[in-house]
Formats: sequence, structure tokens, C-alpha cells
Amino acid sequence: MKIWLVSVYGSVPSDGWRGYRPHVMGEVLSELGHQVIWWVANFSHHLKSYRSQGWGRIEVNPNFDIRLVPTTSYRRNISLARLWFELVFAWRLYRRARVEPPPDVILATEPPQSNAFVAARLARRFSVPLVVDVCDLWPEWFAMALPGWARPVAPVLFSPFAALRRMNFRSAQGVTAVSDTYLELARREAPGLPAERYVTAYTGCDMAGAWQQHLDAEQLQELALRLHKPPGQTWAIYAGGLSDNYDISTLLEASARLAELRSPVRILMAGAGPRAREVVKFQRESPAGNLSFVGKLDPEELSELYQLCDMAIAAYAPGSTVSMPTKIFDYLGAGLPIVNSLRGECQEFLERYGLGRPYTAGDPASLAEALSRLAGEPGARAEMSANCLRLAPEFDSRRQYAKIGRLLEALRPAPTAGVSPDAALSLSGS
Repeated sequence: MKIWLVSVYGSVPSDGWRGYRPHVMGEVLSELGHQVIWWVANFSHHLKSYRSQGWGRIEVNPNFDIRLVPTTSYRRNISLARLWFELVFAWRLYRRARVEPPPDVILATEPPQSNAFVAARLARRFSVPLVVDVCDLWPEWFAMALPGWARPVAPVLFSPFAALRRMNFRSAQGVTAVSDTYLELARREAPGLPAERYVTAYTGCDMAGAWQQHLDAEQLQELALRLHKPPGQTWAIYAGGLSDNYDISTLLEASARLAELRSPVRILMAGAGPRAREVVKFQRESPAGNLSFVGKLDPEELSELYQLCDMAIAAYAPGSTVSMPTKIFDYLGAGLPIVNSLRGECQEFLERYGLGRPYTAGDPASLAEALSRLAGEPGARAEMSANCLRLAPEFDSRRQYAKIGRLLEALRPAPTAGVSPDAALSLSGS
């Protein structure tokens, strides 16, 4: 079966980041024998740099191609320039893709709304099924960027985006989502599909990849010496984006509180983003603080660092619309107890399986207290770590994305009576 993935965002191999949802999904679907093309922007959201000049192509494996669509650039994540970037992507994708050999099915990421909209237009042009994959909540997330006094009018201000999202859902023959929370939104806005066409497929963890590269005791001791981890110190790692979506200020202020309390807990921050300079400046001006910024690491380096850490932090800004983030599953695969700011589905997940503790987003004292308390309970940490490792295989990304593969296969039209399967494949463009 020939599958198109339409997702303006996501890391490609040349970016040096771990594989995100469309990339890993493409690998899994291609391993299942499908021919996959992923249409993505030639401008990297994370790196804020171009991957190619004009159109580009990356062959991941014989069954999986990445097509780079030329776009404009932007510097600020919340800006008109970014909206224009998304519209340019949609327009140029449509002009190119409409003359390509048709796929058998299209799976499109939502948001941005323009992404699923153009995929729906292509699905209609080719008379093939559309599946919408819900990965975040826009326009709800937009309200976070508004000053407090303006947030009550956010539903009216962003109503065109909500209307377009509803139309995208109702154009689809199936809906997948990164969480039950997002899937329920789709059920409410597009209630007409059979139950089996709504599928939660968590981002999951890569149990076959970097997280499986375990260091022995001697290697861990050498790494501890190299990274200057003294005996008796407890390391809590935050690995992820450094932008306003995350609770960066709280992490920094909590590290200062830990230093004042002479706590054995040290916060490590790994990642990149617009607020990286702020983190570097804070570390430089607070040399006695309990903070180490290690910058952007490749997956293998991050895997090694995880093995030296004692717990992990999922730090999301107050009011975040995120429900089940990727980093939760990364920490799960690494066997790290999780101190988490999210409420709702994420908190319920951690509590149900005994994987971590909560803290209050935006409250440095709450974070410092949660870290200090967990650091003083080695037995609880050991139990949480064992729970993480026991649960991780169930949430392996390949196992999760195989659910999407089964949905796509079920949506493929049956061969016409009297036509052989091979001939039907030829007629469908496979």
C-alpha cells in the first residue's frame, strides 16, 4: 500500500535530533511493507535553518522517502511569519502533490489546521481515504500566548481555526491521536465514524534504539568521573525544548532554591531552543547553583546521561494543553522516576502505574520540594524505576504505530470483483 504522511513539522535524519512521530511512523509503516512518502518542510522548526535549497529528497530506506517542500522561514515560534510559513507549505505541497502518482491513503498531522486542510483536498482529488492524526490542541494553545486580560476572548478570536479543525475532522475517514484526551475531542467534533476508526497511538519509546545501549558498572563510573558527578549527589534531568511552552523559569529558580537548602539534588538541562541563552546566562551568574546545562545531545549521548541520572522532570508551562508528551515515554524507556507538572491524563497515567510525583507548574518551591522529597526516598525511586522498565515494552513506539498501520490497511478499498489484487494495486497507483 502506498501511504502519504503530510506533516509540516518533524525532525529528519540530517537534523541530528531523535526521530519524532512522522519519522518513526514512516519507518514502522515501511517495515510493515508499505511504500511511504512523508511531505515535510525544508525549514527545521527546532534548528531554525534550511535543510535544502528548494525541493529536496531523503531516502530513509527503499520503502520510505522524505520529500522536502520549499517554504519561508521564521525566527519566533509565535509570529505571523510562522503562520505564513505554514500556508506556503500547504500551497506548494498541493501544487506539487496533485500531479504525483496517487497514494492509497493519506495521513495528515493536525495541527496546524492548514496541514490537514490541504491533505483533505488532496484526498478528495485522488478519491482516497484521509486519516487525521491529532498531536496537539490548536487553537487552545494559542490562548497561552495572550495576556491574562485577553484570554476570555480567545474562543472568539481563534474561532476560525476551531471551525477549520472541525471541518478537517469531518473530512476524515479515521482519526488517530497521541492521547485519549485529544481523541475524545475528535469524537465530539466528528461523531459520525465507527468506533474502530478512532485510535489512540501514543508516541511511545524506542525500545530498539538508543535506550537499549546499557553501560556496565565500570563504564558508568568512568562517565560519572568525566561528568563530575560526586558520590551522594542526586541528578534530576530535564531533556527537551527550551521555549515558552515549557516551565523553564521554574526549573532555574528551583535549582537556586535547592542550592540555598544545600540539597543533594542537581538539575541537569539538555536541549535547545529560544531560551537557551537565558539558561546559559543563569548558570554563568549562579556558579554555586544546583544547575548544569549540557546543551543539545544526540540520542546516544542522552541515553548515556540518562543512565547516570536518578530521576527526570516533565516541566510544562502553566495552562499547557499537552496531555501525553513524548518525553514521558523517553523517561519511561530509560527507567527514570518522573516529576511532572501536567495534570489530567498524564498525571493519571503516572499515578496509575506508580511512575512519579506531581509538582505545580510555575511554582519553584513546589518543584524543589518534590525533587528533594523523592531524592530522600531511594526505595520509592527504585520501585518507580522498576515500574517504568516493566511498562515500557507495552508503549514501544513500534507497537503503538502498528495500530495506525492496521487502521490504514482497514480503510483501503477492497479490490473490485473480478480484478486480481495485483491489478487492483496497479490501478490504485501502488
